Amino acid sequence: MNLSAALGLYDRWADRHLQKIHTTLLDMAHLTGNEMILDLGCGTGRLAALAKQRHPDVQIRGVDPSPQMIKAARKRNQRNIPEGNFVIGHATDLPYEDDSFDTVFTCLVLHLLDRDETERALHEIHRVLKPQGRYISIEFQSYPIHWLSSKQAAYPEDLLPKANLSVATETPGPSITRRHHATYRIITPTGARQT
Repeated sequence: MNLSAALGLYDRWADRHLQKIHTTLLDMAHLTGNEMILDLGCGTGRLAALAKQRHPDVQIRGVDPSPQMIKAARKRNQRNIPEGNFVIGHATDLPYEDDSFDTVFTCLVLHLLDRDETERALHEIHRVLKPQGRYISIEFQSYPIHWLSSKQAAYPEDLLPKANLSVATETPGPSITRRHHATYRIITPTGARQT
């Protein structure tokens, strides 16, 4: 990912695949302009830039484990979003207080995590969401478990209840790679967070 970001390969791929997806995610959020938003797995900051363009008053934070992605996100958003709002971090250990965000977005992130990491990430999303907050995602319906394996893993539906999250809305999404279809979901907290 670092090399892809540094060479601009990620953005070339994103130009073809992510613009409409990001627009749909923001449409689903029905933002009013006063929200605190987390773009988890923010990549080069494309979703954040679009959100700020459409709703100048939203407050946006972005987290990604790739230093090059964060560098690119800061550069892309340097006029509208403070540099410090994009930080290097991992979904399993978010650097934010409890109840910080009205909306958390992920865009094709969970397939990059193994099952244990996905479970921890969902707990972290629940932790940083405000009680009435929403987690809005597009994730693959199924995806290869290993890079060279054709074995597929289903979207971890069973992990959502473990993190006290539930799907409020689910909509079929695009085929990203011809073989891997994606699904949009609005996910909400359903109970007290586990400590």
